[in-house]
Amino acid sequence: MTREITFSVFRNRYDTQSNPITKPWNFWVQELQKSQIVEDKDTFAIVLGDIPRGRTHANNLVEHIDALGLDLDGLEESDIASIYEKLI
Repeated sequence: MTREITFSVFRNRYDTQSNPITKPWNFWVQELQKSQIVEDKDTFAIVLGDIPRGRTHANNLVEHIDALGLDLDGLEESDIASIYEKLI
């Protein structure tokens, strides 16, 4: 059985209409590894959880979370390894 993951997609930071997409994990792995080159920093946003279709991105509207995203820029490899060990 393949586990499906739901992420909610928004066109940009001003978009208030959630578009939840449910796909197998392999789909998301491939999709999130694609390079995106944009002129404007304000591009699409993905919430790593399920917000009902058509609702805005607000913490109290998230029905469940399927993933965790970390911004680890500027850390040494040993720091990243330490964080990873604490998470598992």
